[in-house]
Amino acid sequence: MESNPLLQTAIGTVLLRERQKRHLTQQALADHAGLQRVYIVGIEGGRRSVSMTTVFALAHALGISPSDFVKKVQEEMKLRAN
Repeated sequence: MESNPLLQTAIGTVLLRERQKRHLTQQALADHAGLQRVYIVGIEGGRRSVSMTTVFALAHALGISPSDFVKKVQEEMKLRAN
């Protein structure tokens, strides 16, 4: 499957915003989500695609539902598309 730069950028933006809202470092988020910090860096930079498993892990680590995370990504994509 081909990557979607708009989607990847929106996910990264939302992840960065939500992480900073909670005053989490990239390392703390990675630890809570069971991921590597370098992977978080790639996601936030819009350079990495994420699986549904990763979306669930990140949402859980942020203390929000996966559906709320996806809604925020959809809103970000709409903003960037205009």
